[in-house]
Formats: sequence, C-alpha cells, structure tokens
Amino acid sequence: MSKTHIENVTIGTNNGALGIGSDQTITNVSKSNQLDELTAKLIQELKAASIPPEAKQQLEEAINEAVKQAKLEKPNKLTLTGIVGIINTAMLAITNSPKLIEVYDKWHAFFGPLLGS
Repeated sequence: MSKTHIENVTIGTNNGALGIGSDQTITNVSKSNQLDELTAKLIQELKAASIPPEAKQQLEEAINEAVKQAKLEKPNKLTLTGIVGIINTAMLAITNSPKLIEVYDKWHAFFGPLLGS
C-alpha cells in the first residue's frame, strides 16, 4: 500500500468535484442544468395555463431574464430580487393551475441561495 501526500491544494470553484485515491466515481450535477430543466417545465406549464397571452409572454420574458441573471458569475442581487419578486407576485395571482404553481415553487426554490433567503 502506498501513501498519497498532498500539500497546499486549493480548489478554486464551488462547482467542481475532487476524488483522491483509486476507483473514484464522481457524479457532478450542474446547477445550471437543473435550472434549465426547471425553467423549461415552468414555461411549458405557463403556456398551458388559462391566463391572457400577453401575461404569458411577459412572464416568460421575466423568467428568462431571471435565469440569465442567475447564470452570471456574480448575479446582481438587486435585479434578481426584483425580477423574482415580480414573478412571485404574478404566480400568486394564478390560482387556476395547480401544476403550474407546483413547478413554479420548485423553480423559485432554486433562487433562495442566490438571494440569501
């Protein structure tokens, strides 16, 4: 058996994975991919909801802008808080689509760590 000696190791991002030793299996699920999947589901449910077409379009644009901000290395918290807050207000008014609300809740939860809540 041999020893592995490691000194002064720095991992520069929180998005990576590190395995030391033999027979390592590392699974790294990208948060960006999770957000993309949740966003696609949210927009799909939004399009199926019984709300005016203009409201659907405006919500979809706001959702896409929030995602764009979230994917930045340093998102603007003030901008993101405002956009997510407006989307939240609109979603609370839509009570005729339980599936949309369910998907929205999952999507909204993704932003909690970014907004410090």
